[in-house]
Amino acid sequence: MLDVNMIIANNIQAELKKENKKHVDLAEGIGVSKQTMSKIMNGARAINAIELHIDKNIKGHR
Repeated sequence: MLDVNMIIANNIQAELKKENKKHVDLAEGIGVSKQTMSKIMNGARAINAIELHIDKNIKGHR
């Protein structure tokens, strides 16, 4: 069974794919390092509520 961090990471990945973006684009959009975004995408770090403004950041709304 997947843990919550991996479920969120999978959902983020699906949204990134729909928008033809990479995790580095999202990292820049939410103001975290590429390394931190990589940890989030691997489920090793939880994404916090402030960072979780995915819809606006993936779609380029700032």
